[in-house]
Amino acid sequence: MKRITIRMQLIGIFSLAIVLLVVLVCGIMYQFETATDNYKDMLSGTVERTITVQKSKSDFHAGLSSVRGFLGYSDETLAIAAIDDFSKSVKAIKGFAAEATAPGVKREGEKLAELLASYTEEIKAVINAKKRNDPSFSALLDSAKQKTAIIDSQFEAVAKAQETVLHE
Repeated sequence: MKRITIRMQLIGIFSLAIVLLVVLVCGIMYQFETATDNYKDMLSGTVERTITVQKSKSDFHAGLSSVRGFLGYSDETLAIAAIDDFSKSVKAIKGFAAEATAPGVKREGEKLAELLASYTEEIKAVINAKKRNDPSFSALLDSAKQKTAIIDSQFEAVAKAQETVLHE
């Protein structure tokens, strides 16, 4: 049996080491590309949608403030501002629900969009009842107050679902 020379043994060992290093570098580059793509998706999707939910919640609360101002001062501009703020909130949440990719987030977003749309109609009824001094005003207002708490909890549910997706 013929023995392999030292030169050939060293060439074989160095070749094997170089091949293993190339494979290792390729694996690291693939992992880096995957992490970069995930980060880009997170920034362009999940984070953007989270900001949309926060802005929508802010618009909702601005609308609530305007409604309270209208109820206290009967200023027509506050009623118009309230409806505008609620409409912006509904529009933002509908866009959020349409863009959501996770099924749980999409479901919670659609539920919130429905609640906000019906709440906007209910607030319009409250405003009209206040303008007409309608006897049903108190009942409508109480119903709207209860729905406000439900919507706030639904905003929290959407934020929690979005947070879960963000940390996946």
